[in-house]
Amino acid sequence: MGNIAKRLNIRLSGKCSCNCDHCTMRDLPPVKDLPFDVAVRIAGEQYAAGCREIVIMREASQWADLPEFISVLRDIGYSLIQMQTNGRIFSERDSAEKMVGCGLTHVEVNVFAARKASGDAVMRVPGAQLQVLSGIRNLLELGIGVLVVVPVLKSNLGELNMLVRLLASLQVSNIQFNFPRPVFSEDRWRLDNLPRLAEASVAAEAAMRLAALLGMSVSSEAFPFCHLAPQFRRGPDSDEDFSRHVIVDLHISHADAGVQRRQGRPYAEICQACAVKSACPVTWAAYQDLFGTSELWALKSAEEELRR
Repeated sequence: MGNIAKRLNIRLSGKCSCNCDHCTMRDLPPVKDLPFDVAVRIAGEQYAAGCREIVIMREASQWADLPEFISVLRDIGYSLIQMQTNGRIFSERDSAEKMVGCGLTHVEVNVFAARKASGDAVMRVPGAQLQVLSGIRNLLELGIGVLVVVPVLKSNLGELNMLVRLLASLQVSNIQFNFPRPVFSEDRWRLDNLPRLAEASVAAEAAMRLAALLGMSVSSEAFPFCHLAPQFRRGPDSDEDFSRHVIVDLHISHADAGVQRRQGRPYAEICQACAVKSACPVTWAAYQDLFGTSELWALKSAEEELRR
């Protein structure tokens, strides 16, 4: 690792204030929340081991000791303290100010729709969409670095461009389009709102082009390069060194997230002949198992255009 700072990804709770059917938290095994003293001990140990950045994985807004924990992280010395969340916790200005005052530096917020009815339907909570947008506005006004992550779903394919314009009006500058991982829970695959990769990538790329035109920094997750124009093949999903990431989940830990990531997104057979294989994020193993790999193809060069 040399002198490269490591990043700790830690989950504190398996609870959430929303009930999204596609959420990857659904396939977590039944586990208890991480006790405060254990979380503090892990954060201290990982800092001593070289971690200088910490990401609190979704959804810690239901964890009672969150503000105090963030204060401890700041006192330990973490330079980046990021939270992944649906954003509802920040809709109350006092709550947002408290979290920022404790030392929170960055927030990654999932946004599922442009329209109120569409967002509420995905989250299954009346009024949640407006709370999410209010939370984003509060965080930006408080000077927090905000990344808006847009999972590309069947329900939002037709309103991604509208969502981009909405987020631009809120002065959001960083946006990421995510191809969701298929989730298995309660003895069934939850695929009702999961689009096929081919249709999701068409809608996502159109939204990416608009976002770039509006001056946003654009990235993606789990969209293979054969589905992206060359200008959209850069970003954390392809450029980040995931070997520096340490994962401490409620049920499992990984000292090198790069190994775990490759297992979760294996190369298909056709990928072996691709000119950009080494940098490509590929897509989810579960998706390949469920739908096959006919939507993937090998690029002959890094500059090759889409074949769709």
